[in-house]
Amino acid sequence: MSAEEIVWEVSHRYTMLPEGTLKRIHVNQHHIRHNAKNPGDKKPPFTCKTSSANHKAWGVDINGPSTLVYSPDKPLSCGAKVWIETVAVVGMSEQIEVRDDD
Repeated sequence: MSAEEIVWEVSHRYTMLPEGTLKRIHVNQHHIRHNAKNPGDKKPPFTCKTSSANHKAWGVDINGPSTLVYSPDKPLSCGAKVWIETVAVVGMSEQIEVRDDD
């Protein structure tokens, strides 16, 4: 199979982040703008940050208490001034690309 024939399928997986870890969830405004300008090349609009990773997601479920935070004077490192904080279980629909080698 040549490089021109390699096909990548886009799929989704549901990822669960455990209770107890602080999670900060926000809307990625850069991806929202990108998606408006590039309808054929959409990027996931949500980011869930933990101390060890950033997860990009198409949807987020918070299974427990959460707090909506507005902090214009001390934004997150990515620049977000509004986000949701929780230590509850969080489920996310993440996009993955699967290589089709047929």
